[in-house]
Amino acid sequence: MEPVTQPKIFSQELSAAALHLHRFFEAFQGGSAEPGDAPAFQATEELDRPGEFLQCLLDVVRVNFDPHAPGTLFLNSNIELINEGVRPEGFSLGYGSLVSGSGAGLESFWESEVVTYLGACGCDLTEAHALFVTITTGPERFQIGLADAASTALEETPGHDERQASNGGIESFGFCMDPALGDRLRVSVWAFSAAQA
Repeated sequence: MEPVTQPKIFSQELSAAALHLHRFFEAFQGGSAEPGDAPAFQATEELDRPGEFLQCLLDVVRVNFDPHAPGTLFLNSNIELINEGVRPEGFSLGYGSLVSGSGAGLESFWESEVVTYLGACGCDLTEAHALFVTITTGPERFQIGLADAASTALEETPGHDERQASNGGIESFGFCMDPALGDRLRVSVWAFSAAQA
């Protein structure tokens, strides 16, 4: 058990965090900046894949606070990098979160499963100006070689050369550890593209 030494502040900040998340979901869907009295679950129920959207968001939070961060050269502890995907004139956000089978290689899983799935969900990676990938696995696979595999996988991703050549283009990945995954991989993706009509 972890003692909570400032219970009043804990309670206030938890309520504030929930309100900010509600506003975040409403902003994503073009709703009111000030949520009404509707239950919080209604803020995500209109999404095509709310469970995946929530998993991607949780992984974006986790990659910034995970205590096992391999360093700050990646998406780890650099949440401000995601602002590079935000365009003031608007943007479209593609997302997906998949879990591999036991022992799957990151590069093959990325190419055969993740990229294919994102395409089936309407996310054209050749159109993405910003791509953020969070890779989560158990402690036995949480090694520096995972960064090399992620780098190679992104280099082979559709649109990679265009993102690298563009001043506004960015790709970044980060890593999290979750013992519950064992030797499986969870890959969560946010892909920012120009706003769709």
